[in-house]
Amino acid sequence: MHEFKPWHNAVIGEKVVAALNKNNFKAVYVPTKEEAIEQILAHIPTDASVGIAGSWTIHQLGLDDLVETRGNTVYNHNKPGLSPE
Repeated sequence: MHEFKPWHNAVIGEKVVAALNKNNFKAVYVPTKEEAIEQILAHIPTDASVGIAGSWTIHQLGLDDLVETRGNTVYNHNKPGLSPE
């Protein structure tokens, strides 16, 4: 049964992408975390400011650290040590 999971995820993912694209989104399906990170980073210029509004997915992918490490200015209200202001 385990061998059907990647296939099932792809089928569902492609249906979601088609629905989003039909509603004027620009969506793509990628099967792995690594491919998702690559796709996302390709769309963020290295000189861009990036705001992270509490997205757990972004944190799970490590994108908050990756964009900061490559030199982007990152606004992350969940960063430890920030003042309440």
